[in-house]
Amino acid sequence: MIRPLRFAVAFCSGALSVAGFAPFSLFPLPLLTLGLLLGLWSESSARQAAVLGFAFGLGLFLAGVSWIYVSLHDHGGMPAPLAMLAVLLFCSVLASFPAAAGAVFGWLRSGNTWRDALLAAAAWTTAEWVRGWILTGFPWLTIGNTQTPPSPLAGFAPVVGVYGLSFLLVATAAFVVLNRRHRWQPILAAGVVALVAIAGYGLARVEWTLAIGAPVTVRLLQPNIPQSLKWRPELLGRWLGDNLSLVEANPAQLMVLPETTLPLSLDALPVDYLERLDRAAKRAGGDVIFGVFTREQSESGPRYFNTAVNLGTSPSQQYRKSHLVAFGEFSPPGCRGSIAGCRYRCLIRVRGRRVNRRWR
Repeated sequence: MIRPLRFAVAFCSGALSVAGFAPFSLFPLPLLTLGLLLGLWSESSARQAAVLGFAFGLGLFLAGVSWIYVSLHDHGGMPAPLAMLAVLLFCSVLASFPAAAGAVFGWLRSGNTWRDALLAAAAWTTAEWVRGWILTGFPWLTIGNTQTPPSPLAGFAPVVGVYGLSFLLVATAAFVVLNRRHRWQPILAAGVVALVAIAGYGLARVEWTLAIGAPVTVRLLQPNIPQSLKWRPELLGRWLGDNLSLVEANPAQLMVLPETTLPLSLDALPVDYLERLDRAAKRAGGDVIFGVFTREQSESGPRYFNTAVNLGTSPSQQYRKSHLVAFGEFSPPGCRGSIAGCRYRCLIRVRGRRVNRRWR
């Protein structure tokens, strides 16, 4: 049986790990929280390590993906108790991955510090990788994403990628913790951390890319439309005007607006709106990329897509987002339609003439 205190320590460690991600970016914190978890794992059976891994994951995801409640309740209209239950169940499913890593570590550990450190890192990284693609995947809160500059591990990113950073972070924490029985533990631990940091700083000074051609001017444009107001039909004209004004006032070779920045389908936009966006981009000698819904008819009815569209000097193209967020952008099987689609179907009732009158 797991003592409540050990479960609470693992849960709180997971929740604290969220502060390692942006905007807090306390990159040393995950090293400490993972060290606490690995210390608990080293004194537990496989079953106990699985429960502790679940507790860590539950704290991590409840603290890190609380925005799903906002998506379900505030924007999706789901009753608060049901939304909270859905988030709890969703986070419990995600927590099963660190639980599996704990079970593997508890089952295969040998007592050798180096082997067990590599085993812990491999089990954790594999669990993150599987979480990123199984059942469409949910790669949020991959622990390697905490190691951004000025973290010394950031230098490894171009070489090993985000999962490699997760492996290095867990392996370092595991070696420091699992080596505590050695009489020279402080010296060995400091040596390993210093070696990893020096290697990371050295790699950060390598030029991994080569600039070709003249620099390109880029503008990232943010209309700052509140989500609580974005989908109100009487404000559509205002939001269309704000997006167009930003493009016209900030010329560049590449102008980028946010995802779904235009709360209408591409085919429902006012007749001359896309023409004005296109002209503004061409005057700047470049292109504008904006997010918008697109739809197409199928045998089962209209299908909606979260799409990026470009206009300007380059040939117009579209990219449809292929990896949607569970609950945030689509409802699980058994629920009717998508949250974005439900919002859009409400807006599509606004007639084009009404939008044409109000967007200018």
